[in-house]
Parts: sequence; C-alpha cells; structure tokens
Amino acid sequence: DLNRCGYSRGEAAACGKQKNAVCSLRRPLSGGGIWRSLFIITQKGNSMNVTKQYFRYVSQNIFGLIGTSCYILADTFFISKGLGANGLAALNLAIPVYSFIHGSGLMLGIGGGTKYAILNGKEIRDLADETFTAAAKLTAALSIFFVLLGIFFSGAAARFLGADDAVFHMTKTYLQVILLFAPM
Repeated sequence: DLNRCGYSRGEAAACGKQKNAVCSLRRPLSGGGIWRSLFIITQKGNSMNVTKQYFRYVSQNIFGLIGTSCYILADTFFISKGLGANGLAALNLAIPVYSFIHGSGLMLGIGGGTKYAILNGKEIRDLADETFTAAAKLTAALSIFFVLLGIFFSGAAARFLGADDAVFHMTKTYLQVILLFAPM
C-alpha cells in the first residue's frame, strides 16, 4: 500500500516524524542485486534548486575573472604612464607566462578537487587521499619550477617570448616578479 508519493505507510510515517523535513526516496542497487530504500532528509530552506546553485557558482567565477581583468587593466594603465610604449611591450610579452601559471593552477585545483570529491563521495577514502596528496605534490613541484625559472632563466624566457634589446631588461624584471610570486 503506497501513498501518493510512492512511499509505503511506514516510510511516510518515518519521514513525517522529522520536524520541518522534506523526504525524497532514492533506490540504490545494493549487494546481491536487491533494491533497498534510502531516505534522504534535508531541512526545509537549506535545500537549493540546481539552477539557483549553478548560477551562484557561475557568477562567482565570472566575478573572479572580472577581478583578474581589472587587475590587468590597472597594471597596463600604470605601466603605460610610468614606462611608456616599451613598458607596455614588456608587459604584453610577459602576460602569457601569467596566463600559463593561472591556467596550471586552475587545472590542478579544479581537476584534483573534482577527482577528490568524486572518490570521497563514493567513500573510497584511501584513493581520495592519494589524489589530494598527488595534486598537492604536483602543485609544490610546479611552484618550485616557476621560482627556479624566475631566478635562473627569466632572461632566456624573455628572449624566447620575443623581447628585443629595447625591452629585454623590463621584460626580464617583469617575468622575475611574476615567476617568483607564482606560488602565492
């Protein structure tokens, strides 16, 4: 005997005992091929629909990218006022390195975090912990690589990016600052 939501009377009664709760029924496959009911109880007002949650996270990412764009715009403005056309040329030669650092951080953070969350959600804790540790070690190794590149090879990187004699010193200095503070 099921009620209008598809619950048996016992299930509905158990759900109704939870004060201010909304019950939903999930039927996961358990061992031996037997289906079993599992209640997921969420407090009213704490549950958020998927669309609202999606736009909340997307808007945070958009505001973050707008902040980064404003930083680059302000940096460009002050460099143009202080160093002129050669300063802007040096900045534009060094910006791809900043983008690479930013992209590497996003790749490791989002990729590692997603894999960790999936494994943690499946309750495979050992592999989830290994994934987190591997992402942290790779981040540390990449940070050390960027710092060493900034200390020892910023001149070579400036030449590789196309800096000529007129903008070489400014490009090298800008690359050193970007690379030395990459781990931050």
